[in-house]
Amino acid sequence: MSTVYAVGCNFKSSELEREWNDWYNGPKMAQMLALPMFNGVQRFTACALDTGVAYLAVWLLESPDALTTPEYVSTWGFDRWAGEITDWTRDLITPLRAPLPPVPLAEEDGLLHVAWFDGSSNVERAMKEAEDAGGGPWWWGENSGLDESFSHIAIAAAGPEAVTSPARTFTDATRETILRPISRPGRAGGEPR
Repeated sequence: MSTVYAVGCNFKSSELEREWNDWYNGPKMAQMLALPMFNGVQRFTACALDTGVAYLAVWLLESPDALTTPEYVSTWGFDRWAGEITDWTRDLITPLRAPLPPVPLAEEDGLLHVAWFDGSSNVERAMKEAEDAGGGPWWWGENSGLDESFSHIAIAAAGPEAVTSPARTFTDATRETILRPISRPGRAGGEPR
């Protein structure tokens, strides 16, 4: 079964931020996608609702074992950018229903709506809220390791109205964020586009 590896962070230096994004979206993504069991990735930045954590990378792994291979362990980290990274979280997510989230986004101008839940959240009620709210389908996952910075996550594709008229969907979400892509989808065996 596929696993989602979500990496969130902020970056301290506005002077170096563009160079860091160019590195992450280029050489870093290519390096990671060449590793065993790394199948895909897309990066996003927060643009509406809760924007306290600016960056999210959504990696699709064949298995959590991808993070224990000698190839991964020998290349782990943010290289020379490590001192600029703050609020860094790494979480493994196991799908609850559908096997993969709507990432990479099919549309060039698409957005993601992501909701994070803590252990006290009523996820069954949240699933019902999403169903009642209509709109596109939500993908649901349960945190299965690493930092465990949340208990559950919901991800849906969103349109431009999510930025012009942002609205929360869930009563029990710890936070909800609208994110726009800052990289083209990357796939194993190929350079990020």
